[in-house]
Amino acid sequence: MMLRDLLDSPAYAACKAGWEARAGVTFDPRPESPVVTEWLAGEFTSSGIGVSEVAEILHDQGFAAFLDRKAALDDREEDVQEYPPGKEPDPADPDDTAEVMGYAHSAIAGNALWYLLAKESRERLADHLAQQRVPRARAYARQLTRLVQP
Repeated sequence: MMLRDLLDSPAYAACKAGWEARAGVTFDPRPESPVVTEWLAGEFTSSGIGVSEVAEILHDQGFAAFLDRKAALDDREEDVQEYPPGKEPDPADPDDTAEVMGYAHSAIAGNALWYLLAKESRERLADHLAQQRVPRARAYARQLTRLVQP
């Protein structure tokens, strides 16, 4: 199974509709950017998790619970911009604000990948997040792992 097949599958659509209904999340109505899809494909490659493994958990109750807890975590998180020392913006510079239209269509696939890595081990998830350059990867891996095993 290819990534595009997964994203276009009825099972994926059902999982997406279930998450919207349970957690009240919204998805960006605009078409998925090819850049996002390419990034996600690269994340699958580097993680060693197969697209078919994700397809197998779309109806899993444990994964559904993880998605719901992840949405609640995302709602609580504050958008903090991090800058390397000496690269902080001047206080007089205007802040660029992007309008958030909801989750990307591929968000379920990305969360499923992290869910499967977290089920294997927190260390494997942390290594993967660090490789993907996620800020505070180790701390984020601890948070995600707690969502898998509350």
